[in-house]
Amino acid sequence: MPQGITATWNDYARDASDIADPMVRGMRESCVGLWVPTLGATGNTLFDVSGFDHGTLTNMATATAWVPSSMGTVLSLDGTNEYIDCGQGASFEKPVTSDAVTLSMWANLPDISSSNRGAFGKHNSSSYGYALWINGGNIRFVAGDGDAEVYDNVVQALASHVAVDEWHCYSATYGHPYAKLYIDGVLVDSHTCASNTGIASVAVWELPFKIGAEDYVDYCLQGYFGPAVVSDRAFTPAEIRRLHEDPHCLVRKTRF
Repeated sequence: MPQGITATWNDYARDASDIADPMVRGMRESCVGLWVPTLGATGNTLFDVSGFDHGTLTNMATATAWVPSSMGTVLSLDGTNEYIDCGQGASFEKPVTSDAVTLSMWANLPDISSSNRGAFGKHNSSSYGYALWINGGNIRFVAGDGDAEVYDNVVQALASHVAVDEWHCYSATYGHPYAKLYIDGVLVDSHTCASNTGIASVAVWELPFKIGAEDYVDYCLQGYFGPAVVSDRAFTPAEIRRLHEDPHCLVRKTRF
């Protein structure tokens, strides 16, 4: 069951029944995580609008973590040891069960030259789970089958596709056998995962879902973090475009 709801932010959370557009309704129904910083700009909690897994600001000073931007209030990450810990909730295993996932996040990154900077996901160094991260100038996506040697399900956007110091919507989908990576609603890379046997569970490692860090704390992201979504199915290209065109389409407009 979802965590307890508080009126300070849930007044703006949209249930599927509250959404007239059938496409957006379907997107909302499949969410296993939905974080919108501008809805919870206070304290050390990043509220999950889906109600499942609220995030805890880790090693972050709450007085300076929440900052205004053109995206509304967002979170600032220092690239050293700051990240958001969204816990080990059962909702994050749903993409393993469905063998499909969508990750989408808005971010403003000042530098993508570092290696293995975790951005968004639940993934370990043995290729289990799913995540977006930065590696040596590339934005990368993995939906890992647990085979560190094969690793044939990685797609990436080269640095030429990424403009630093600007807001962009980074999205990735996996639905066997296709892994795809999008920037601002445009497909920039895809891969056919011929030997993938399914997204491997990371539950046995008890790793939390993290925003701004990989499985090791020192692999942290520098930049600004805005709205983000996790789904247990692969969004269509039209659905990915909607996330770029309207970053807050899954929450009530009355807040904005």
